[in-house]
Amino acid sequence: LTHPLTPAMKLHAIALLFAQVLLFVSSAPFDETSTTVLTSEGTTSEVATNTFTTDESSTGTTPEPTTSESTTGTTSESTTGTTSESTTGTTSESTSASTDTPYQSTSGTTSDSSSGTTSGPTTDTSTNSPTYSSTSTPYVTSEPTTVSTNPPSISRYCACDLDEYGMAKDWAEQLWVDMVIILDTSAAMGSDGVTESTSIIESFIARMNLDNFSTPKYSRIALITASTWPKIHYYFNMSSTSDLSNIKSEKTLEFNFVEAFKAAVYLFNFWSPKELHREQVPRVIYLITNTRPPTKIAAADQFKQDGGTIIVADFVQEGAITQPLLRDLASPGFFFTDLTQDYTKNLVVFCQINCFCPSSLKSSKPSHGCFQPMASPASFDGAVRTCAETQMDLATIHSQFDEDYLIRVKGLPHWFGLRNNEATGFSWVDKEQHNYSNWAKQEPELENNQNCAYALKGTSKKIEWFTGNCHLPFYFTCSSAPCSAERYCSEEQLFGFKKMISQI
Repeated sequence: LTHPLTPAMKLHAIALLFAQVLLFVSSAPFDETSTTVLTSEGTTSEVATNTFTTDESSTGTTPEPTTSESTTGTTSESTTGTTSESTTGTTSESTSASTDTPYQSTSGTTSDSSSGTTSGPTTDTSTNSPTYSSTSTPYVTSEPTTVSTNPPSISRYCACDLDEYGMAKDWAEQLWVDMVIILDTSAAMGSDGVTESTSIIESFIARMNLDNFSTPKYSRIALITASTWPKIHYYFNMSSTSDLSNIKSEKTLEFNFVEAFKAAVYLFNFWSPKELHREQVPRVIYLITNTRPPTKIAAADQFKQDGGTIIVADFVQEGAITQPLLRDLASPGFFFTDLTQDYTKNLVVFCQINCFCPSSLKSSKPSHGCFQPMASPASFDGAVRTCAETQMDLATIHSQFDEDYLIRVKGLPHWFGLRNNEATGFSWVDKEQHNYSNWAKQEPELENNQNCAYALKGTSKKIEWFTGNCHLPFYFTCSSAPCSAERYCSEEQLFGFKKMISQI
């Protein structure tokens, strides 16, 4: 340069340099190898059937997660999968009469906050009832600060929709879950609160199939009430016409969370004959309370780690506010403040829990489908054949969510189930009509036998669709519909399917 730079020219040069840096950062390449952690979909786990863990620092081992997206905002599906081998049934011949069995305290055992373990329940000869003890002190209601959570969204699959009158459609009679209801009957709930809660329970069980065992689509429900000590009223033998009018509020303010959850887990682990083993059925503990819980409940934590779902209905009375620790006790996405106001909302929540993927498959939202990324690239036809061998389809893309998820669980370029036929045009392998598309500019290009669609990063640095030669070896993912109220998954189907996946 022959002339010195003026201050204005210097500022202009600095601005240009800064703009170039921003452009370089914004166009940084997509990291195709990075993956995020997804909670496992219904991972099975063995549950000990001879002890209850009371060491809060060792409440079991969390099942190993699979790779996928952890930021989808909806996590309810992560806990609604297949159940542990200890989750088994009771006989269909059992009557619906209330048994009102109290738990009896024994001495010489450790509390839930200790580092030891409490022996499993034994039988009190005077009442023929299971017994165990705890020295923990339950918490009573205090000031909370949180808000209600709406149910997770459902789309494509698992249509838990309502009719024009706001009533659940036929799927309500097709639900297949095993559930223990824990109802707080302490003085904190009050007489009206207990009566309102039992009325809601009677209303939703009237719509569920609890009596017809000729179809696999039936549910089993047990009922525990608790104040200072839990009392079992039904051992998975509630019927659609069970009368709960005899359940009343008690005088004490205490609600023993620890023993109530131990009793619920006991029912799942022990009160279940092997001939009615239902390992693939979702397990649910449904808690109705307005009392502040302890910060840690070992039995509840272990239940969630073993694949069970905890629903918490915070019974917020007029002038009160919600309990923040109850949200932490619930499985993610299953904390509510309005379930005791509308029984239909309860059925919708149960329907969402009944929507899950087999543990061998991946999905952050089962309502969008269940996915199995395959390790080796293949041609388009090879991908279709491989998926068919596992009774699945080559994954299709119905939304931006589907596209983002598929790309993150597997690398690029990536086949998906869209192919051009010279006679009929483009069609999806799942035979469905799709409104979503994401073609790159000047695509689809159909020259030179480029008839199969794949996803790749385009010139805009975003994922876009292209057509390519169907013989090219690209990554691919297989998909299937989730288990749901409409689609029953037998134990043989789920575990036979898992075996097929392992052989590919």
